[in-house]
Amino acid sequence: MPKAIRYILIVLSLAAAMACYSSGVILGGNIFLLFGLVFEIAFWFGLLSRGKD
Repeated sequence: MPKAIRYILIVLSLAAAMACYSSGVILGGNIFLLFGLVFEIAFWFGLLSRGKD
């Protein structure tokens, strides 16, 4: 995965974490679980594979 995409994912993850924190425990937890599910599916389908940079 190119370094630029890694940095974009880090920034998006941080933004999602702040959005979850600001929206409250219940809604934020649900959003966090959904975000994790999306990353898990992307991992299993090979979208986040560790290819040659």
